[in-house]
Amino acid sequence: MVTMIRTVTMSPGLDHVVHVGHVNPGGVGKLLSWRTNASGKGVNVARIATSLGADAVAYCLAGEENLEQFAAAAAADGVEARIVPVPGRTRDNLTLSDDSRSPLAGHAAGARLGPVPPDAVEALVAQVIGDVEAGDIVTLNGALPDGCAADVWARLASAARQAGAKVMVDTQGTPLFVALTTGVATMAKPNAEEVRALGLVPVVGTNGGPGADGELDPVGAIQLGVAGVQTMRSLAVDDPIVTLGASGMIHIVDGLLALSRCPVAVPKIVVGAGDAFVAGYCAAVAGSALAEADPANFGLAVAAAYVSGADLAVERTRMDVWLRNITRTGIPTSQNGDEW
Repeated sequence: MVTMIRTVTMSPGLDHVVHVGHVNPGGVGKLLSWRTNASGKGVNVARIATSLGADAVAYCLAGEENLEQFAAAAAADGVEARIVPVPGRTRDNLTLSDDSRSPLAGHAAGARLGPVPPDAVEALVAQVIGDVEAGDIVTLNGALPDGCAADVWARLASAARQAGAKVMVDTQGTPLFVALTTGVATMAKPNAEEVRALGLVPVVGTNGGPGADGELDPVGAIQLGVAGVQTMRSLAVDDPIVTLGASGMIHIVDGLLALSRCPVAVPKIVVGAGDAFVAGYCAAVAGSALAEADPANFGLAVAAAYVSGADLAVERTRMDVWLRNITRTGIPTSQNGDEW
């Protein structure tokens, strides 16, 4: 039986990925390439999972003003998209790389859809629930636009689990916490900043001092990661993970907390790395022939390959190389208490 990955996105976008030879203010440069992808976190997950050989469907809202463009871009990427139209325009985002400056691309995001009609949200939720079958994987992705109730993800998570699906949560803010309190999440992966924004754990180790809103230093990020994993474990998340960007992820290995990393020598794009992680994780859970590794490890390897700028449809044949690059460090015993 085929395991279907069903991703859900309430805040979609159109990503214009532009590569130029040189940005010369006031002058003329050379445009090297331009492509447009249908995006939004769940749409990204579906696109990447499909490129890894998994079966995926993306459910999303999209603005009526550029609906045809969005649908065409999804189809061009090989993404099966089931779209509920809403008033307005799906946002345009820009990812720009400049050969003359840095190999790392920058990203600028447009304004989100919203407010969206509640009946459109309910129509999307009903479509997902109506399609879910036992053994499927349902991913809840990204922010909610204005017009969505904070319990939307929680209701969808509960219904999907009741139908026999595994539920992966990659959201933020209050909707994230409400979804986690259902106790039905198979996996959740907030980053350290999203854990801090929940306000559930003390903030230490930031450049601005305890409780500050400053940039997290590595110690503060790890401390937040540990606290986030512990909090999610207390909420019955089966596989709680906190991602730390280039520093890797905090997760549980053989019952103990660990920090795992998959270094990238020359990162080329950072935005979307979390979506690549979720796609790899889900591909492994779905039993893809390419994903016989532990789901968290495979997700980390896919994210690293993505950050390197590799074409994942090509890189899928050598993911074992990335898996061998993963390093793991145990969190000190004092953090590995037996309260679980």
